[in-house]
Amino acid sequence: MRKSVSPALSTVQAPALKGVALKVGITKPKKPNSGRTEKRQEQESRLSGVRYHLVRGAGDLGGVGNRATSRSKYGTKKPKKAAAA
Repeated sequence: MRKSVSPALSTVQAPALKGVALKVGITKPKKPNSGRTEKRQEQESRLSGVRYHLVRGAGDLGGVGNRATSRSKYGTKKPKKAAAA
């Protein structure tokens, strides 16, 4: 049997586990990302220590409204066609 990637989910056998963020904070970046800080942005794609991803449209996290392309990634329903005139 393969070792679990996350120790937090080792006791729970749920592939789509719902969760609540208990602690939200700022951590210093780990080694190759610590370099110069001129390019640091508020919405950073490299998050050290974060192993989980949110799924749009699943649970109580809503989808993105008025989304035309890549709807499955953003949890958006297929738009209804306009009534034929």
